[in-house]
Amino acid sequence: MIWVVSLFRRLRALTNRRRVLGVGGCDEEIRAAPFLLCITVLQAGTRSEGRIGRLFLDGREMVADPGAVVEVDTPEGTLCFTYLGEERPHLWSVSGWTVEAITPEA
Repeated sequence: MIWVVSLFRRLRALTNRRRVLGVGGCDEEIRAAPFLLCITVLQAGTRSEGRIGRLFLDGREMVADPGAVVEVDTPEGTLCFTYLGEERPHLWSVSGWTVEAITPEA
């Protein structure tokens, strides 16, 4: 669990993450120009909390096969967007696009 908290702290430091309100908006956004990862949180705050990520390039949603990877270099480091597919076997599943920060080995 500690590594998850650490990962999200790094992502916040690397990206402009903010809450968006309104119909059709994202619950979370991660920006790495020209990409935008829009995350919808389902059943927020429960044990069944799940996430669906949609990745946009210059305002257009990206379509990919499961396992597709997009790496984006930012001044603070590299972000790796990975497409997991649309399958949701459980309510708490993560589907669509996800992101992780890649830190160079010293």
